Amino acid sequence: MAKDKDLVKESMTKLVSVFPNDVYILHNKYIIAGDKSEENTVGYYFCIFQNDVFMEWKKLYPDNPVIYIKSLRESKISREVEFITDASLIQSLEKKIETYVNETVNADKSWERFEFKDDMLEKIFTNNESVNLFSDKREIIISKTIFPLITAKTINNVYYTFGDIDSRGLNTLYIQYDHEYFQLNMKYFYLPL
Repeated sequence: MAKDKDLVKESMTKLVSVFPNDVYILHNKYIIAGDKSEENTVGYYFCIFQNDVFMEWKKLYPDNPVIYIKSLRESKISREVEFITDASLIQSLEKKIETYVNETVNADKSWERFEFKDDMLEKIFTNNESVNLFSDKREIIISKTIFPLITAKTINNVYYTFGDIDSRGLNTLYIQYDHEYFQLNMKYFYLPL
């Protein structure tokens, strides 16, 4: 990665595509949606900064376990952040991250690469249509809305796996994408078709 880049600003710029409003950054490494961002997304997202980006955040904010950014769009310019000191909120956020990490990064799951034919890519990324994908004896309806930051050129570097059907009868789909600045992890619930 180029040394002359402002990795903090660049990472914030890219995170706006994932989290439209507010975020929490835990230990300068893990990023999860704030309440407003969570209301405006179609799934549950969390990111893990790549090591060089993590080191830049750590240099900038060395002694703060949790940073709250009210607006990524504005803060990438102003660098306005809030340091969270409420122990119960910190504990709650850490538990949320632990759950997300255990469900995806640390999970003993078999991840598969998304593989789409050219006509399917055109439907998803050019025409904004949905396509049906069959995998592991499950049918998934795929559309652009479940792929923040992902394009037709990068889709072949995106992996997915399934979770168990939950008590509500919903399937769980996990998606993982290694972006230049962070690993993006997504969790979606959907009705079996």
